[in-house]
Amino acid sequence: MKRITAINQAIQMAIKQIQRLAKRPLQEPDYNTALALLLPTLLNKSGYFKNVRFGGCFIHQSPIATFNDSSNVQCSCELGDLLAICHKVVDGDDLYNAALVQWKIIKKAVEVLTGKPLNQLSLYKHWPLFSLSSKGGTYDIYPKTVTPGAQYGLIQSYPDFGVFTTIPSTCLKVQGASSYARFLINLMSWQTGRPFEHDSSKANDDWSKLINHLIQSSLSKAFTRKNIGQISAPRASKELLDLLVRTEQQSDEEPSSEDKNDNSISILYIDILE
Repeated sequence: MKRITAINQAIQMAIKQIQRLAKRPLQEPDYNTALALLLPTLLNKSGYFKNVRFGGCFIHQSPIATFNDSSNVQCSCELGDLLAICHKVVDGDDLYNAALVQWKIIKKAVEVLTGKPLNQLSLYKHWPLFSLSSKGGTYDIYPKTVTPGAQYGLIQSYPDFGVFTTIPSTCLKVQGASSYARFLINLMSWQTGRPFEHDSSKANDDWSKLINHLIQSSLSKAFTRKNIGQISAPRASKELLDLLVRTEQQSDEEPSSEDKNDNSISILYIDILE
């Protein structure tokens, strides 16, 4: 429980830091900044995770997935706002776990998805064959059902602030949802999320290929968020850059500022030390 409490306190501190910078009420990208970029450093300093290192980077845009729905009509949606990744070594083998998170700000006890958000719900529930923009490739992910590899993150600002995760559903409600702190603890113990193969030479499934593509795309993006006064700030926290040295997938080339859909995504990276 001490680790849960430490994460919840760090989340509150990260949100307060963002609120001090914000020029208007916080939006989903602002919360994503706090949870991807500020939270890792606070957790590293908390003293409750001596065998764990956290890192993160924030990307304003999200990858866009295009697919045909059940009526064979082409539609598109965001793939997710945040990619949470955990790494550990077991008997000399590197193991990786990941989950996509799509943030939703909840203003009522129950909110029902309508309109375009239903496209993403269809993606998370059925995983039809989909492609990513900017030559991001085509992916055919199995099983064709809801998995803990893609979840909704619920941000409740009233009456009490809280951050939660839940399985994709038409009805979004905090009651019964897992706290985001519990989600991170479960991700570290492989009780949620979905494992992937990080070695590209061994990655034969499309889930692994997708996650590796997102990692590679994301590390070359700059951090930009005008609402909180950050313009072309460092593209990632030092912790993340240190942690991802082993991937050998960082690019020295910055993408064009005109490329809005380059398949990069905000990342929270957790490294469990031996």
